Amino acid sequence: MTAPRRDWALGRRLWGDGQTASQIAAALGCTRQAVDKHAKAERWERTTEAARLAAHQRAEQTRAAVETAHRRWAERRAGEADAAGITAAVVRQAMRDAAAAANAPMLSAAARAYDTLIRNAQLLSGGATERAEALDAIDAEVARLVDQLRGG
Repeated sequence: MTAPRRDWALGRRLWGDGQTASQIAAALGCTRQAVDKHAKAERWERTTEAARLAAHQRAEQTRAAVETAHRRWAERRAGEADAAGITAAVVRQAMRDAAAAANAPMLSAAARAYDTLIRNAQLLSGGATERAEALDAIDAEVARLVDQLRGG
C-alpha cells in the first residue's frame, strides 16, 4: 500500500499566505512534521506582507512566553533558596543536638545534609557553586563539633 500523494504545491501556497504548519497539515491530511520537513527541504518562504507579519507576531509571542517562563523560574528559585536556607537552620540545630548527645553517626549525617542544603541555597540564589569561604567555615564548624564530640 502506498502513501497518499499530497498536494505540496498547495502547501507551499498556504505557507506563503501565512498559514501555520498545523493548518497546512490539516488541509493536506498529513502531520505537522511532514509539512515542516517539506518547508525546510524546499525552502518555502512567506510571500505576503500579512504572512511575514503573522510570522513576526508568532516570534514575538514565543519571545514573550520565554521571558515569562524565565521570570516565573526566578520567582520559584528564590522561594526554593529560602526553603533550603530554613531547612539548613533546622539541620544545624540537629547537628548541635547530635554533638551534645555524642551521637557521631547522626552528627555526620546532619553535617552532610547541612553542606548539601547550603550549597543548593547558594546555587539557587545565584551564588558561587564552587567551594567558597562560607563552606570552609562550615567545614571548620563540623571539625570543631567532631573534636568536641571526641572530648577535645
